[in-house]
Amino acid sequence: MSELEPLLVTVREARKLLGNIGNNKFWKLVKAGEFELVGSERKRWVTVSSIRDHVERLRQAAAADS
Repeated sequence: MSELEPLLVTVREARKLLGNIGNNKFWKLVKAGEFELVGSERKRWVTVSSIRDHVERLRQAAAADS
């Protein structure tokens, strides 16, 4: 049986996946609409698909600058 890829990660896990970005930087990106959060005010998760989309946008921007 293959291991399932998570659909959601905690904010801490998302920050780690993004290169250990700081808390303030992460929340600025959330406010800018870069990540999709689900859950309640007490517990929030970040969709893995929104992390992948963000990384793809970074890759495209880097390619355009080259």
